[in-house]
Amino acid sequence: MSFWPWRRNPKRTQPLFQLGQVAVSEPARAALRAGQTVLGDLLNRHQRGDWGQVDEVDAKQNKLALRLPMRVRSCYLLASGRDPLAVEIWVITSADRLRTTVLLPREIFDEHEE
Repeated sequence: MSFWPWRRNPKRTQPLFQLGQVAVSEPARAALRAGQTVLGDLLNRHQRGDWGQVDEVDAKQNKLALRLPMRVRSCYLLASGRDPLAVEIWVITSADRLRTTVLLPREIFDEHEE
């Protein structure tokens, strides 16, 4: 069972951009396992323009990034095992298209405890 349609535009089969090297953080890897989500499915959606739950500003920026050297960001909601709350996971491709990173937003915004 998933929270989203497989593709918003089923006619689009070719990727819109290259992913480059893919890196997945450990917290994101754990969230994918807990949500029984295949990483390849999210990367496929991201690469084909299904940005998931991004706001209007990011959606417009992503469309612009298909023509200009800007980062592309997608946001997907995953089930989190027995927890009824969904976990947000981000897929970000760098402006130079050399790297795609899969991570949780809290890895960027929360302070790390030492």
